Amino acid sequence: MEFTLLTSTPSSAIHLMYYVQTKKLKIKNVVVVRKEGMQYDVLEQYSEINNFAIDYVDDPNGTQCETVLSKLKPKVLILMISTILEDKVLKIPEMVINTHSGILPKYRGVDSHRWAILDGGSVGVSVHYVDSGVDTGPVLKTNELPIRSGDTISSIAERNYYTNKWQTLTETLIELDHGNTDPQVQCSDDGKQYFWMHVKLRDIVDDILEKKAHPDLK
Repeated sequence: MEFTLLTSTPSSAIHLMYYVQTKKLKIKNVVVVRKEGMQYDVLEQYSEINNFAIDYVDDPNGTQCETVLSKLKPKVLILMISTILEDKVLKIPEMVINTHSGILPKYRGVDSHRWAILDGGSVGVSVHYVDSGVDTGPVLKTNELPIRSGDTISSIAERNYYTNKWQTLTETLIELDHGNTDPQVQCSDDGKQYFWMHVKLRDIVDDILEKKAHPDLK
């Protein structure tokens, strides 16, 4: 199965490439959404060594991106962008998947790890199909990340990124490649869409971790 990546961050592309290659998978094409001031020389060097093509676009919902994706005809498009894709773009690939830094369906939206800690819930990663909603598509895989004694918000976010996100996504790609997925449709009542947490609530979350009041630490 051929995979295409749509990303706005070169380092994310390199991280993912590394993990999928260790599992004998290949991402054939990378579509990069340009950002002012971002450097792409390392990614371009990496592409020469690992034999994948790069296309650059200015807007993931623009005509240029539509044209590129229509030409590539992706079987699976992997998203690593913060922009919500419009239906006209979502309809081009056969499948679109996204990695969410939270456990779905309970914690949709942003600041998921903070809201989970405040709620006494689980921190982790989910991979899901992308639909027109925000983190509402069928869930392909979730992996929880246990909170450790001495953890801070920064250490939790870092560990979730480096030791959970890429592994969970790669495991999902393997399952897609083998046809072994079992997507779980989300029910809107099973969770909420969260937004950026207020600074006063962030202080409470920090206090929960410092006092080891989260269920993982009891």
